[in-house]
Amino acid sequence: MSEFKMEFWEPTEKSRRAGRAYAGFFEGQFFSVLLTYAGGRRGNHVHPNNQSTILLAGKAKYVIKRGDKLVTVQLEPGKRLDVEAGVPHVLLAEEETLTIEWWDGPFIEEPYTVLSV
Repeated sequence: MSEFKMEFWEPTEKSRRAGRAYAGFFEGQFFSVLLTYAGGRRGNHVHPNNQSTILLAGKAKYVIKRGDKLVTVQLEPGKRLDVEAGVPHVLLAEEETLTIEWWDGPFIEEPYTVLSV
């Protein structure tokens, strides 16, 4: 049977204000399950690894920086959105949302202001 472990995760004070976060490992792969309050933001950063996100419930969008342009991508329930390594991004919760995220390597984030908070 595959190993599965999950626990409450509080990476930063800013993250705690945005909602609740849980993290776990499945077959050695790190993932997070995020409850984000309406009006909350997550991100404003970049990762050195590719990130995948699936919206499970609610309404949210990503603002992604592509070159000099900001691109808005509406998340659709059940559909996967991939953000390539090194691409600045921020999630904006339009209503309370539940997402699952994972990376193709360890979770590492570097601050980057996509939108001013």
